[in-house]
Amino acid sequence: MAEACHKSGKALLMSICAGYEAGARAGEAIIPESYFYWHTTGTAGIFGSAAASASLLGLDAQQTNMCLGSAGTQAAGLWEFLKEGAMSKALHAGRAASAGVFSAYLAQSGFTAASKILEGEKGFCPALSEAPKIEKITQNLSYGDLKIQHNSFKPYACCKHAHAAVYGAQTLRGSNGIKPEDIDCVEIRVNNITDFLINNPAPQNVYGCKFSIQYCVAAALVYGKAGVDEFNLEARSSAVMQEIMDKISVVKDEKQEKLNRENPAKLASEIIIKMKNGNKYQMQVDYPKGDPYNPMTWEESNAKFIALAEPVCGRRKAEKLSAYIKNIDEISDITAEFKKIF
Repeated sequence: MAEACHKSGKALLMSICAGYEAGARAGEAIIPESYFYWHTTGTAGIFGSAAASASLLGLDAQQTNMCLGSAGTQAAGLWEFLKEGAMSKALHAGRAASAGVFSAYLAQSGFTAASKILEGEKGFCPALSEAPKIEKITQNLSYGDLKIQHNSFKPYACCKHAHAAVYGAQTLRGSNGIKPEDIDCVEIRVNNITDFLINNPAPQNVYGCKFSIQYCVAAALVYGKAGVDEFNLEARSSAVMQEIMDKISVVKDEKQEKLNRENPAKLASEIIIKMKNGNKYQMQVDYPKGDPYNPMTWEESNAKFIALAEPVCGRRKAEKLSAYIKNIDEISDITAEFKKIF
């Protein structure tokens, strides 16, 4: 949309910040109660897309409210797909993004919607949570402390609930020279929602593996990472991977549950690795790599971007695009810059 509208880099950044603010605040109002059934990317995420799109189109306050109303009435995304490792997660994100854009164009054209879509009696928050925290929508609203500043970025190509355990496994492997063949058993202590969502000892396909904490931790122990390649067919077919997965047990732990109750954004886990020689390595992870308190460096983020972009557009274009993004606030027309690359 920013490209279609010939927006500046600063305008694009402003819209992204607006999107994070709207999506995060909508999510905070319904989490954790809604998460048992509803995938937040599909539900709250739609408000993020709508707010970002409204910003780019320059909608006024009334139009923006109508945009959010149209977006909210399309919010969706159920977790039932997890049982079969189906492809619905990507659909949730894609539909949330497209519906937000569509809602902005509707509002620009005068289309009306619920003016109290979030807090209304039959609105988003009461529908998704029996005890919605409506105050979260505007609490401490400030340009000086934006939600994007507290966002987590994912270094691993799997469900965020697995990241604490994956980071623990990756860290312990690297610092202690752990080899898969020397592992006797692994215990992962998790909160209740993590256990419900991703305690899957026998995933059947790539999507199932991304929602299997056993597979994700095994990947970190066997390959030292859990990127896109660690979920391909060759990696999934590894006999060593299956052997390590069979040694992993997942335990619901009151300590992890308490941490999550006190702060729903804290998806902590504890991992204990026992070796055949009797050594034991243990790590409590409250903030995995990518969290605001344990952020990825620019170099780490760039490496992830290049790894994802290179297969699509080639190394040269991926590196040019990365440099473009790093200095995007200096660009007056992103459309013109895109044309130089593509």
